[in-house]
Amino acid sequence: MDGIIDGRVADAAAIRSAVKKANGTGYSRLILEIDGGRFSILPEAASISAARMTPARRAAFFEGLCELVAACDGPAESTLRSTEVFDGVVHETLFVPGPDGRSLRALTRERPVTPEDLARAGSGTRPSPAIPVRLVVILMPLLIVAIGLMAWTGGWIDRAFSTEASRIRVDTAVFGDLLSLEVTNSWGDHVVGLRRGRAYPRILADIDRLRQEAGDPVRRLVVDVVADGGPIWLRLEDKDGRGLAASRVDLRALVESDVSTVRVRLPGHRQAARVRIALAAGAEFQ
Repeated sequence: MDGIIDGRVADAAAIRSAVKKANGTGYSRLILEIDGGRFSILPEAASISAARMTPARRAAFFEGLCELVAACDGPAESTLRSTEVFDGVVHETLFVPGPDGRSLRALTRERPVTPEDLARAGSGTRPSPAIPVRLVVILMPLLIVAIGLMAWTGGWIDRAFSTEASRIRVDTAVFGDLLSLEVTNSWGDHVVGLRRGRAYPRILADIDRLRQEAGDPVRRLVVDVVADGGPIWLRLEDKDGRGLAASRVDLRALVESDVSTVRVRLPGHRQAARVRIALAAGAEFQ
C-alpha cells in the first residue's frame, strides 16, 4: 500500500470507526492523524502476506475506506494505491474519490510481474523455470507488442505522458467570474479544483441582480445553475477543442460553504490543452 487520503473532518468518531474497521480486516494497516479540522490517512509500508490477500478481506477493507470518505466534510483527496503481486500478473489499484467527493472508486489495471515486484514481495530468490533461449527470442517481441497494446487501450500511455498542469489552460466560458478553476496532476490524472469565483452570488440580492443583468437565455441558465447548486460538466479538450474526457459535477458544496473546493479527477491525456466548464458533456460523449 502507498499514497495518502486526506480531507476535512465532519465526524471524527465515524472516521476513527472506519479506520478501525479497515484495519480489522488484516488486509493492510492505516495510520490516522487528525490535526484540527483535517485528517490524513497513511498506510504502513510493510508488505501484505499472500494469506491475507483474500477477496473477503479486500472487500471489507474497501468498505472501511468508503465509510471513511463518507465521513468527510466536503470532498476527500486520495492518492492511495495498492500493488498486489501474483505468480504471473500484478494488480495495481488506485482508490479515487467519486464525482461527489463523498464516495470512493477502485480502479484496477493488470501488468506483467517484474523482478522488482518479486523482490519487494519477498519472493525474489524463488528459482524460475528454465525457458529455452530460442523460445524467449521468439516470444519476446510478441510480449512487447502485447504489453504495448494493453497500455495503449487501457489509457496508461496517456497517463504516463499526460500534460503538465501548468500547460493546461482553464476556461470558465459563459460562467465567467462566477466560478474559478485550478488544475493539478495526480498519479497521471488531471485533478480539477472548482471554487467560487469573485462574482459568485453571496446573498439573494446578488442572484436577482445577476438574473437581471443576464443578456441572453444561456447566461440566465448559468446563473440559475450556480445559484441552485445544480450540475455542470467539466470538459478536457485538446488544442482544437475536441473533447478528450468529460465529468459531471454537482455544485451544491459551493452553495453550502464559501471555502469549499469541489475536486474532480479527469483521466490523464498527453494531448490535453484546456479544461472548460460547460452546461453539457458535448457531442463526443453522447
